Amino acid sequence: MFYRGGAVLLSLAAAAAVGWVAFQLQQQQLLPGFVFPLLFPLLVGAAVGAACAGVLGKVRLGTTAVLLVAICGGLLAVTVEVLSGYQSYVATIERQLHSHPMAAIAQSTEGGFAPVSLARFVAVRIRDRGGWWFADAILTVMGGAITAWLIRATYTPALPTTPSDSIQTG
Repeated sequence: MFYRGGAVLLSLAAAAAVGWVAFQLQQQQLLPGFVFPLLFPLLVGAAVGAACAGVLGKVRLGTTAVLLVAICGGLLAVTVEVLSGYQSYVATIERQLHSHPMAAIAQSTEGGFAPVSLARFVAVRIRDRGGWWFADAILTVMGGAITAWLIRATYTPALPTTPSDSIQTG
């Protein structure tokens, strides 16, 4: 049981890493613009699904469990992208505050200038681009689930159905 649980945690860690890499690619603008609207979330989801199916392919988990882990991994990747965006926003604000000579005065006043909270950051992004965020999450999860299912269906040998199926005769 621990072996399976460890594999699930490793799969989710891989999904989080994929989400972080996806955020970095978005920030560096290394991919052409036409890739982002529909293709990029699907590619991120495919990477998550491949990572989950690859790690979980070594343990005897059913297809449903693998799909659930891939779905959770897709949601985790999207969450990591959002958290990375917030972290980048806070770092940018802090750099700007420290580079400006009046920053100490602005921060020392009552209600001084500071980055918005994570909840406010997310609320503003959803208000401004809620449809895109929803589509991004759905496409990432779909890409992960479909890829995990395809890998699982293609590369996983059938498990024995009865004890006699696993007995090898010479």
